[in-house]
Amino acid sequence: MSTNPEKRNGAGQFAPGVSGNPGGRPKGIAAKARELCGDDGELLAQFWLDAMNNTEEPMTARLKASELLVERGYGKAPSFVPIGEEDPLGLKEDIDRGIDSIMDELAVRRQVKAVHTSPNGSVEKTSPNGSASS
Repeated sequence: MSTNPEKRNGAGQFAPGVSGNPGGRPKGIAAKARELCGDDGELLAQFWLDAMNNTEEPMTARLKASELLVERGYGKAPSFVPIGEEDPLGLKEDIDRGIDSIMDELAVRRQVKAVHTSPNGSVEKTSPNGSASS
């Protein structure tokens, strides 16, 4: 099946307002499904439960039924795609610089704190010009 290239822009994307699936989902199919299965989906859930518990069904069908029950009841589990590159966004250098900057600032703060701490462990007050006062 091929799509009409005239409906796409130079980047291969569909132009605004143009669908790649003009037929789309039939109108009213969701409403019809709810009508047949009940608005709360109780009949459909019962069907999946029966299929899951039916030991005569193949294991793959039983597992699929249990998967459908869990997904509809609790939501689909997130899927994670492994990232092939070590740094796909190219942010490693920026992050490393930021970390180094923070570490440098913390080292300066430790030095300032060490200078202003008396031998007995109390912190000496500093005046606005930076000299210690008692």
